[in-house]
Amino acid sequence: PTLLLKNNEKSLAKFAKLWAFQTTLRLDNKIGDRDDLKAINPFFQENDTAIIASNNNIRQSVFFNQSSAVFGADYTYINNQSKQLLTNGLEFKNLVSHLIRWRYNFHPSWTFFNDNAWSEKGNTSEFFSLRDYRIRAYELQASMAFQPSTQFRISGIYKYNYKTNLQQAAVVQSEPVNQKALLNTLAMELRYNQTEKGSFTARFDFIKIDYNDVENTSIAYEMMNGLNIGDNYTWEVVYQRNLNNNIQLSFNYNGRKSENSKVVNIGGAQIKAFF
Repeated sequence: PTLLLKNNEKSLAKFAKLWAFQTTLRLDNKIGDRDDLKAINPFFQENDTAIIASNNNIRQSVFFNQSSAVFGADYTYINNQSKQLLTNGLEFKNLVSHLIRWRYNFHPSWTFFNDNAWSEKGNTSEFFSLRDYRIRAYELQASMAFQPSTQFRISGIYKYNYKTNLQQAAVVQSEPVNQKALLNTLAMELRYNQTEKGSFTARFDFIKIDYNDVENTSIAYEMMNGLNIGDNYTWEVVYQRNLNNNIQLSFNYNGRKSENSKVVNIGGAQIKAFF
């Protein structure tokens, strides 16, 4: 609305200027039909026998007071639908999510962030029925950030994530029960930036997971984000350095540790040249 009301200083116009809207639509279809008109029509829904791959994504965001240094909020809706033809048949994936995020700077150096999300994620496989799921998730994340300067910031984070599989059922004491997972996360994150030189980021997470079914399944992997029941620890370090105007060097290291399992370490390095 700001673009349309640049010179309008009425109260209603000032309120309208606080809002911003952004919509993204992407339709990507790959089909085996020889009809040229169908091939160039992104809205055409082909029958399954002709589908090779299909990815349709919609993202709608509404921002309120986005440029304010004190308070801002936004709402984002995401709807992703995909189909892919594999050697063992079609596989369907979908994700629908609603996210409400807001921030409040109650002090020049202190900021409170809050994220609230509801989502439903599904997977359907023609051949591997054990990989089928429809997971409904509720997530709340609260974080407090201390930033005394533009270079340094440290944040404390708490995340609550509850998931339920609405499609399949676990058997507990001879009774069918839907799989459920509860993830509680405490995290600490540190960031240090040097203008035009580089940045350093470090994060440590403690994740407590409760799950009511066996661990070694594709559904359990999805429900527990690749971790295990009980206490889990993850950590990450990323260092980025600009060597000159067109060379950038990056190092990253990730680690995780779960109950009754060994430490997993993953590291990498990357160099980029800009022309």
